[in-house]
Amino acid sequence: MITYLVVTPFSQSASHGINNYVFNLLPYLAKRNIKVDTLFNDNNLSKEDFRIHVKKYVETNYGFEDVIIEAPEVKGATLLLDKKYRTHVRLHTPGAIAQKYDDKTIDEDLFNEEIRAIETATVVSSPSYGLIEELSDKV
Repeated sequence: MITYLVVTPFSQSASHGINNYVFNLLPYLAKRNIKVDTLFNDNNLSKEDFRIHVKKYVETNYGFEDVIIEAPEVKGATLLLDKKYRTHVRLHTPGAIAQKYDDKTIDEDLFNEEIRAIETATVVSSPSYGLIEELSDKV
């Protein structure tokens, strides 16, 4: 049986849209008898260290055919995974888009990493046409 691994670069105790989505997704998948695993950043690792943690966790626990990995583009958690792993990147809001609308300095390095996470995913989904339009000249 294939496992659906849900990854979030934030701790379970964080309160925001990404975790709200995850906590609503889990019972939905359970009702459909889908085997689920979760990986939260409960140790508040840096984005670089969390990527290493994700890579080690996935490689230790799953073969290429054993798992589908879902993660937001935020902080690029899936960037170090071998391309043979099936990844579903769920668009929320890349940091640069939030920074743009909050009139803050845009972290271009982070934005480029998030774009790479989107571009290297097996599947990408977005609940927002506005976000797709905002990213249309980037991906």
